[in-house]
Amino acid sequence: MLRPEELSGVCLYDWIQCSVRKSVVGIKNPSQELLLYHPGHPLRNTHRVLYDVGRTRTVVPNLLGPYLPKADGDDRDYYCCTILTLFVPWRSPMELRSSSESWSETFVRASILPRHLQIISNMNIRHECYDARDDYHAQLKQQVAAQQNPGDELETEDEEDECPDGVPMDVDLDVTDDRMLGVWSQKKRDQMMDMEAVMQSAGWMVNDQSTSSEGLGASFAPERMLGPTKWKSIVS
Repeated sequence: MLRPEELSGVCLYDWIQCSVRKSVVGIKNPSQELLLYHPGHPLRNTHRVLYDVGRTRTVVPNLLGPYLPKADGDDRDYYCCTILTLFVPWRSPMELRSSSESWSETFVRASILPRHLQIISNMNIRHECYDARDDYHAQLKQQVAAQQNPGDELETEDEEDECPDGVPMDVDLDVTDDRMLGVWSQKKRDQMMDMEAVMQSAGWMVNDQSTSSEGLGASFAPERMLGPTKWKSIVS
């Protein structure tokens, strides 16, 4: 990296967070707070850098691209390489890791500031939330299977994958509950109730002969909850 020589000890994350580029075109005596880019930088003659530490309290870098890897993921070296690149000062890749070490070994002996360790921990919250969500959905599926089919075996992993995780799950599976209706179903139900009220007010329907809105909007609730594979085997 061709950042100013005075910022050689600044890591990439802090550089992105605290540095501000200033144009000095037409300025005879730029402020001494403005730092000169390293030789070879294309903006060395036209711009300077203002390094504002106060931006650590007001600016959060937006890291584009894929999500940061998990700390306990399958590719430990990839995680260590990513963290070292962001939070350890370097100008060339060879300064991060020697050819005789792995990224994991370099990560163990790396010196990372406490503030950066907190940021790294915060970055992992997304993965922790996803893991907690998956564990919760798996627990709900097991509870539903135990309540609906106490004598049957649990669904296989492939069958569980066919059930979308985004669908709200209620342990009692009360599918006739209004809260379980989708947007379209709720709209149709409201329209039927409005039309029934108009017909009753016009004297076209008798209360004891009319079909209640609950009957019109009732949902079908199967006696047993089975996975797609088992339903196919029963139908065939």
